[in-house]
Amino acid sequence: MKTLTPKEKIEKMILQFWDTGKIITEEIKVTPEMAEYFLSINKDNRPVSQPTVDRYAKDMAAGRWSLNGEAIVVSDEGTLNTGQHRALACIKANCDFPSLVVVGVKRDARHTDGQGLAKQAAHRLHMLGHSEHDLLSKSASLLMALNSEKVNFNPRSNTIWMQSEVPSQLEVVEYAEKRKDDILLMHSFYTRTRYLDKRRMAAFGVYLKDKGASVDDIKSFMESLFLGANLDVDSPIFNARRRLLNDTQKLTPAQFFEILFRTWNHWKLGLKVVKSLPIMGKMPSIET
Repeated sequence: MKTLTPKEKIEKMILQFWDTGKIITEEIKVTPEMAEYFLSINKDNRPVSQPTVDRYAKDMAAGRWSLNGEAIVVSDEGTLNTGQHRALACIKANCDFPSLVVVGVKRDARHTDGQGLAKQAAHRLHMLGHSEHDLLSKSASLLMALNSEKVNFNPRSNTIWMQSEVPSQLEVVEYAEKRKDDILLMHSFYTRTRYLDKRRMAAFGVYLKDKGASVDDIKSFMESLFLGANLDVDSPIFNARRRLLNDTQKLTPAQFFEILFRTWNHWKLGLKVVKSLPIMGKMPSIET
């Protein structure tokens, strides 16, 4: 029996739908060649999001992409309804991925898909049985950014990631599960205060630990920062605490962490400060 080319395989499904009028569904290993064909029948689709393509490609190349029931849809007119980002990612990653392919859905139906609540990394961790799913997902993403040394220092940015570097949800989930014990350990030092976000503080603590700081020192520093007890007015923690409590809403995530890390260094070196430490727009080396 002749082996069909990717184009012939999809065209056969289209012809089968036209002959029977019944929607055709098949599980297919999508190859880069087949992805090229899907893109050749991709008409009037939404603009391409290159960061989305990049994230999908990383997941495909790393083997994180699985058959999940989400289909690539070819319309009753033989044009692509959904799947352009997956096709582009497949070509970029230069690897196959499994997918359902559905042929025969009405062309106008593409205006009604994608309306469900999108799953976030925290949802996926909850589905995996993690009770602290929000803490783990956010802390893991922050920690990944800090360790990548690709932190967004744009003074108007409300995210720590540069747009081109944002990890996929599957990457965050994988990393969160890997670092779960460290994140929960640092969270155990958390004493609730009004503005110091527990997810940021957990990431801060794990990052220090990764750089060689002792857990006892991290715990002592965080307790002083949270409680503010018995601090001299020239203590770096006293000044950082005042600033973080008063100005957290004005600080970008990168600025928040920079202040914390500079404060940590001054505290470790036994230095005094009489005013807030300056923001330099870069992460300092960590004193351990």
